Amino acid sequence: MSPKGIIANSFPKSGTHLLTELLSQMGYNQANTHLSRSLLVYGPKNFIRNLKIYFRREKIQDKGVPIDIENPKMKIKRIWLKTHIENELMEGLYSQAHLPYSKKLEAVIEQSGHKMLFIHRHPLDVLTSLKNYIINKKNHPNHKMLVNCTNDEERFLLLINGYSGNQNAMIMAPFFKKYQYSIGWAQSNSVCSLSFEEIIGINGGGSEEQQRNSIIKVFKYLNYDLKEVDRIQSKVYNTKSATFHKGTTGQWKTELTPKVLNICKLKMMEANIDVDEYFALT
Repeated sequence: MSPKGIIANSFPKSGTHLLTELLSQMGYNQANTHLSRSLLVYGPKNFIRNLKIYFRREKIQDKGVPIDIENPKMKIKRIWLKTHIENELMEGLYSQAHLPYSKKLEAVIEQSGHKMLFIHRHPLDVLTSLKNYIINKKNHPNHKMLVNCTNDEERFLLLINGYSGNQNAMIMAPFFKKYQYSIGWAQSNSVCSLSFEEIIGINGGGSEEQQRNSIIKVFKYLNYDLKEVDRIQSKVYNTKSATFHKGTTGQWKTELTPKVLNICKLKMMEANIDVDEYFALT
């Protein structure tokens, strides 16, 4: 087991439940923090909490560290974040995270001595899963907004283009722009990067061999006993997760219309996401 806690990072709806289930089966417990925009966003009628957030926000942009995937321009104080990670993520704990990539944030995590698992997924499957998640979660800030759309095509376009927000809904950055903010972790040498499509396993439409290889990769990264691979592999796919939808690959092929697909390709190119790579997976 790693001598310090683990950061389980993902772009939302990319397989967070797979990471947390894997870590739980390895004996890790969830920490009392979530490394995401929640550390920076003010809440209604909570003066004490909002005061704490005010003082942890970095007012000088060049010094701050971005942790809000919806708005990377909003930054947190570097020393506060490093101290928070060190205090909250002790040995045997993991924290879920939705962190945008930046060299500054990468350096803070490396200096803290913590390790990060990062899971990524085909962006069109993420888009499809996100739409279904918001539709089915009635207490989501943007549930009513999506439900009130005329059809799924309109819902997808709303997610793709983003939303500036008002008192009744949460700000959403354009989908592919924030996906691009996140995917940089996959190229980090200090991070263990995993593919949803490979770790999902045969129950989710993947490969048993690829799933096993992904688990072994994590075990080696965290110095965990390889003898436990068989036991843990049988339990990673957990349909009881609170955020589990279908846990399958390629769902976008049946849900996205030709019009939405064409817009997706355009927006992916604008965000410098390799269109050929992802459409070659079809």
